[in-house]
Amino acid sequence: MGYLMLVQRSATELANAPKNSNAESGMEIKKNGNVYTLGMLPIGHSANVIVNNDNVTVKYDENTDGSGMGDKNGSKTYSKQELASKYASQKDEIDKVIKKYNLDSNSDTNNSNQQAAPTDFDEKNEAVLIYAKANGFDTLDISDNNTASMELSTTDNGRKTVGYGSDGDVQYQIDGNNVTYWTLDHSDDTPAYKQKMVEHTTTLSELKQEFYTADNQRQTVDIITDNMEEN
Repeated sequence: MGYLMLVQRSATELANAPKNSNAESGMEIKKNGNVYTLGMLPIGHSANVIVNNDNVTVKYDENTDGSGMGDKNGSKTYSKQELASKYASQKDEIDKVIKKYNLDSNSDTNNSNQQAAPTDFDEKNEAVLIYAKANGFDTLDISDNNTASMELSTTDNGRKTVGYGSDGDVQYQIDGNNVTYWTLDHSDDTPAYKQKMVEHTTTLSELKQEFYTADNQRQTVDIITDNMEEN
């Protein structure tokens, strides 16, 4: 449904497209944990659809300047409720796609919670990606006029805290590949010092896929980790 929303096509088209074919309308769908890669063949461009909790994030090749397509440089996020409402009438056709590509089977892949944690991450990488998940990647400021360094510290309760010393700071704990993080509840006008902490979950492999895949993402994260302060 996330892919259909992005490309504005019907589930019937997807169900009827030749599977893994060199035909002009051929379709390829692969599953790796909670990440689904979908692409029309043989054009070579595809979209990664990442299913995480209540959200579905679609990363796609976006032509930004007319010089060519980027490598998953575009991103849109939809809620599961939004998608279910829009595509309720197409459920039968969507079920055909799921069966056609064996997407409800875990025989050839691992559940995202069972995936090994990325081995190319250090503690600072992890902290920055968790902050990006909680506050949005666009809050990672590396502009020339930005003098604030992200800080990493440990709270009295043993959780790590990452942020800029504001109410956007994130507390988190990591267990293998699994990440639990806490943010302040900004849903109303309650002052920050009175707000409760809201618990969220994700995985390091999901964070890497979502925020550390494109070259510009890695460059941004690496600049921030190089300047990060530890307390």
